Amino acid sequence: MKEMTCAEVNSILEKLSPADREQCCKSLVKIISTDKEHTSELDEIITAVILYAYECEIIPLLLTCELLIISIDFKILVSITAEKIKFVRSKMHMLDYKGMRDLIKTLLVEKLDKLPQYLTEHQRRQLIPIEELTVDLIDRKKNFCPALFIITEISRISLTSHVHILPKVSLKIREVVASFRPLAEICTMIGRTWMYPITAHLCYHSQVSSWKLSDGKLHFKTHLPYSTENCAPQSYFQYILLKQPRGHENLSHFIRPVMPTVPPPKIQCNEIMQMLILEAMCAIEESEHDAIHPINQYNWMHIVHLVVYALCHHTATSYGSFDQLIEMLRVQLKISQYRKARGELMWLLLNFISYAVTEKIPINENDITDIFNILYPDEPVWAGCSTDTVGMVRFFAPAAIWSNLARQTKSGEEPPKPPEKLARFSTMLELEKKQYLSEEFLAVVANAHPSDPENPKMPNRHVQQALLKKIEASTEDPSHQWLLPHGHKTDSHVIALDMTLLDSLTFYAKHNITYFLLMHLKEVCNVGRLPSPALIETLTRLPFASEVNRLSSLIFQAFITEIQTFGQTLSEIHNDPTKSNSLNINTIAILAQIIIYRFLGSPVSLANKCLALKAAYDGINWCCKMAIPALQAKMHHLYGLMEQIIMRIFIWTPPSELIHVLAYAMKFNLLAPPAMFGQDTQPYGAVFHVCPEISRIFLINLIRSYKLAYSGDLGPSDSLASLSQVHKFPESVRRWFPENLQHACKVDEGPNDDLFNIYQKQSDADWAMWNQWIQQQQAQYTESFWNDCANQFITERHGQYTLLISVFRYMDGGHPPPVVFKILSMMKIKDLILNVNAFVDYILYICKQARHDNERFIHLVGIVDKMVFEFNYISFDRFFLAMVMHPNDDSSIEFALLILHTLITQFRNFVQHINIIHYLPSHYTSATSNSQEFFKNMTEYYNKFPEYTYGELYNKLLFGVNHPNHPYANPDSHLPVYYGTLAERILPVVDMLLQKALELQVNDRILSSLLNTFSPLYKFHPQPATFLYKTLYSLDSIETLSHTILARQLVFEIVSKLEDREQKFTLLTASFMNDHHQMPIQICQQLVDRIIQASIYTHQPPPFVVRDWRFAEYPPAAQALTGAGIELMAGPNPPHIITKAFLELAMKRPIHRPYDTINAIALILTSLPLSFQQVFLEEVELTIEWPSLANAHPSIVFDSFNQEVFLYTDNQILVMLGLIHAFIQHGNAYSLSLLSEILDHRMSKKVKNEAQLMFFLRIVVPLLQRMSDKEKGKNIQDLSSQFLNLIVDIYEIIARIVENNIQLIYEDAICDLLYAFKYMFVGYAVKDKISQSTFLQPPLL
Repeated sequence: MKEMTCAEVNSILEKLSPADREQCCKSLVKIISTDKEHTSELDEIITAVILYAYECEIIPLLLTCELLIISIDFKILVSITAEKIKFVRSKMHMLDYKGMRDLIKTLLVEKLDKLPQYLTEHQRRQLIPIEELTVDLIDRKKNFCPALFIITEISRISLTSHVHILPKVSLKIREVVASFRPLAEICTMIGRTWMYPITAHLCYHSQVSSWKLSDGKLHFKTHLPYSTENCAPQSYFQYILLKQPRGHENLSHFIRPVMPTVPPPKIQCNEIMQMLILEAMCAIEESEHDAIHPINQYNWMHIVHLVVYALCHHTATSYGSFDQLIEMLRVQLKISQYRKARGELMWLLLNFISYAVTEKIPINENDITDIFNILYPDEPVWAGCSTDTVGMVRFFAPAAIWSNLARQTKSGEEPPKPPEKLARFSTMLELEKKQYLSEEFLAVVANAHPSDPENPKMPNRHVQQALLKKIEASTEDPSHQWLLPHGHKTDSHVIALDMTLLDSLTFYAKHNITYFLLMHLKEVCNVGRLPSPALIETLTRLPFASEVNRLSSLIFQAFITEIQTFGQTLSEIHNDPTKSNSLNINTIAILAQIIIYRFLGSPVSLANKCLALKAAYDGINWCCKMAIPALQAKMHHLYGLMEQIIMRIFIWTPPSELIHVLAYAMKFNLLAPPAMFGQDTQPYGAVFHVCPEISRIFLINLIRSYKLAYSGDLGPSDSLASLSQVHKFPESVRRWFPENLQHACKVDEGPNDDLFNIYQKQSDADWAMWNQWIQQQQAQYTESFWNDCANQFITERHGQYTLLISVFRYMDGGHPPPVVFKILSMMKIKDLILNVNAFVDYILYICKQARHDNERFIHLVGIVDKMVFEFNYISFDRFFLAMVMHPNDDSSIEFALLILHTLITQFRNFVQHINIIHYLPSHYTSATSNSQEFFKNMTEYYNKFPEYTYGELYNKLLFGVNHPNHPYANPDSHLPVYYGTLAERILPVVDMLLQKALELQVNDRILSSLLNTFSPLYKFHPQPATFLYKTLYSLDSIETLSHTILARQLVFEIVSKLEDREQKFTLLTASFMNDHHQMPIQICQQLVDRIIQASIYTHQPPPFVVRDWRFAEYPPAAQALTGAGIELMAGPNPPHIITKAFLELAMKRPIHRPYDTINAIALILTSLPLSFQQVFLEEVELTIEWPSLANAHPSIVFDSFNQEVFLYTDNQILVMLGLIHAFIQHGNAYSLSLLSEILDHRMSKKVKNEAQLMFFLRIVVPLLQRMSDKEKGKNIQDLSSQFLNLIVDIYEIIARIVENNIQLIYEDAICDLLYAFKYMFVGYAVKDKISQSTFLQPPLL
């Protein structure tokens, strides 16, 4: 009967496909577990069927073994058939290693875990064959399967698995795990779980894979017995990350994608947010200040930003759960009794709930009620002053929460009732919103009722009315008007809403108010009026009182929309000129000024910058394409604003972001050759309208960004390499480029004499034409005559750009005719720019000729001064841009700097125009300053230094100042000006000027005059520390600058002007600023301590941190790290002294917070230029020859780091390893490349014993893991030679060590490691290179 059954079943199986056959067999086996009556009989028959199928070669051996094991009842309700185990044991040697792995997985992971918790003696005896089989399978000495596969399967077993009921199996598992511990140590960085990046620093890359987490844990490529802290969720890393203001903006960068097509899971921050909230509440309990004191609000503002961002980010995929967070807080608050900060916690909940209701995120009001009852056991009692806006907002926050919850009530439903203790206050809020809102109660009502029922994007109508009453009024009464620069009239409200009031609004209320003010601004401009200064300043302050990216996006989007409307209107005007009156540029100008002078340079998102870049590029194109004579002057002004946007994005965007802007720049033809300016740039694309000087700014800053991002290498951009061949550079600039880019660049030799001969001839022709006009003027003096002359000049001189040259030559002995201004007013923007550039070329040429005649030289510069400042033939900002960026050879740049130096020292106009110290608040205080004083000073500045259009200057010369029919000062020819003095406009170019002076190594006299003149402007600069860091870093290779008095002078002059901080020397240490040079190790200790303090502070930041992070250039940790870099690059101690001092500091005992100290040292070293890193790498090379390593047992490399640092042992090897590991983790691609070269070419040749080999491996393996992240996505054949060479080195070292028949102590670990390399990294890519080394190894290896 059994034989017939087997034959019949197998006849069926033969007809099936292999996949169906396997599925059928597995279904057959399942019958054993489902049938309860004839289990033993079925088991016997099915076993026979399986064995018969194998004998008939119907099913393969692996499937047969798996089926036999699967068919065993591991609950042991049915006796185990010994025949099955005997068959598997007898045949398993015929399986390949992959089959053995599957067998181990089936038996060890899937089946033995189903054993009953308690076994009888009979059951134990039945399990003996299975136990012995399992022990043999996982015994690494028997080599049934690669040991790496065995540990991988063992790692899948939990500590509570029933596998451990079998004592022999459990013991063997422990033995296997113990054998892999050395390999786990080799593959693990010392202190990895305590490392953290400083994400706001310039050298940090958000796309680096080494920091990305998998499900909140470290990502490991192999399954090894790592320590518990390495396998646990990385809470410390997340805590440090989220502790920093704006740290939450990087959350998405730390998630490792599971699959390219599957969105990765988000990091859940509930526990960290709870910890930060409770920490802050505890700190306030012990604080001597109230919760609303600024020193406490520093952290609370950050926590509110974090929680709202984490819980509301993309709604469905947020970084936390509000329900879970509330539950955690409820449990802890019952225990902790924190009550002083209860208003802050309710304020936090109000901020979230107001957003959540709008986004329809479900909220359980019972949870809120529980929290309220815990925090407020009694009815709240107001005991403050009626003018205390912040205190009143916190007091009414609970009532405002229930008012917001009522907004989610559907029609016909009963709104949620607040607790009895809040009923009175909720009623009060309902009554107040219908009455006149006092200033004190405005924020309270705006928070409780943040939106209008009819238009949810707008604030409550009563709030709208109260706001407009404070900052705007529609009146034509001259006594209630304010004069902007150029005579524009606006409403007289100049006092913006105070930051205290804005800080008292919830994020959602601020969002709606921002939207409302933008809509009101457009409405006012569309009816021909201008918004009040108070409204504009309030609009600029609102984003800084909230998440700057979220609210600034509204302003950026409004600007883009206006640019698009502007282009459409211009197209309509082109087809129908009668519609020119419908063009309104004022809104664009106002929004552009807000973006330029308030947002660019601040932490605005890359997305907003790219949108602004595109809009500005479109705006420039429209300004150049459409010629509307009546709007020519406004178009010139608008073009200048668009240039400012582009220029500031190019100069003030962080390096890692600017690299991404390259794609936009290529798309918009921003890097076309300079000769293509204003021409059809085929094959480059459309007409190229951005002046070549700004393109040059972008290219130089892009290369500087690549140098910071990749240290000494060009990086991954092929586009940049090709662009560098199209553009030429001065030798002084080229020499600091990355080495592989220097060879691709061409050096500009400057214009030749033939160009100036052409200029001379064209200028002579201009003179002849002017003299003819002057003679004709004697007979006919009419306005139409001069108009005809101007048209004649524009027509006949098309394509010639010598007008300003002719003016310059004419002024050497007289005054040009007034028609020059008429010609200038009729010029297209492109022609005007090319005239200025030609003029700069010409004056540099003639000044070179007069270089030996000082009196003549000063006279020529004096003519330039008159042209720019007295007669206004050239706007100063255009002239300054051309003088700094147009000369492109070292000789011309040198004379350009000399001319600027002469303008500064010999003439007063230059310095007077840019001396704005007494006119404007610093950048740091701009949002908190007195807005009335600011706008008053702006008007005063423009009255003192008016900026006339060419048309106004023409009327002034032709008709005089007081002609009734021809007023020379006409507000309609100007765009409204709310922000932007001359000094502010030239700030980006000042960065380039000082960098050029340092690159060229000008003499001390010129550099001193430039620094004395321009360093005060850095008080208004949004990124003074960034400028210093980027400049010193990129020019570190210039020996005449690094660690010299010149470098210190640059830093001191700028930093000393940043005086609007609450305390001096926030960026740099007092010892540096006071020129008090301590011992190098003391300097290093001080800098490391600052970084640690700024990273791990509990509630109040250290005293050197800027007191309001919203207006600071950097968050605390990034400020400390950037300051350390500046101080070390500009300090007197050379790299070899500083680097060795850091090493000495790491080895010092006792050491405070050892992990944080090593992390901080690595952060500093990897943020410094190559001159420092190379010294460190040289010290790494020397480590391999330390006597403590050359004569040591290999186990010294596996000692405990904790034991070493806390018990003060003599094992400094582990400290050095920890520092090297931190360097590898923080280092950029080029730093890793340098380390790889040293390991490959030098260090590997010095390894002579197993201890040195283990040390070498503990460096190489983490390095290869980092490099494999960098090489991710490449084929094995395409892996870098450095990557492969290091693996070859390991084989050669092993062969060298075992050459004299030396037995390796860690032989198993080495074999496992080499197999891991082959299996995970290189495959057969190094087979030929290692064949000789493998042949020399002993048989066991």
